[in-house]
Amino acid sequence: MCVDSNVVWSAAGLRLIELRKGSVCHHWEFLAENPPTEFTISIDEMRQLTVDNDMELVIVVEDSSGAVLKRKLLPDELHTSVA
Repeated sequence: MCVDSNVVWSAAGLRLIELRKGSVCHHWEFLAENPPTEFTISIDEMRQLTVDNDMELVIVVEDSSGAVLKRKLLPDELHTSVA
């Protein structure tokens, strides 16, 4: 499982992705039998999320095997044009 800029990837399949700034401010949950193995996060599509570009966010990802990844990042890393 890895986070490369704004793309989250896991061969086991993604189950939960959370963006946190203190507490959870946005999340995606994949409950289908065959969850996606790759997901692109775009802060541009989250109009309700207001962040300063120098504010650190934390991304937490859980995959189908139960592995959890937690990483700090800046909002600039989550723009659609970054890939």
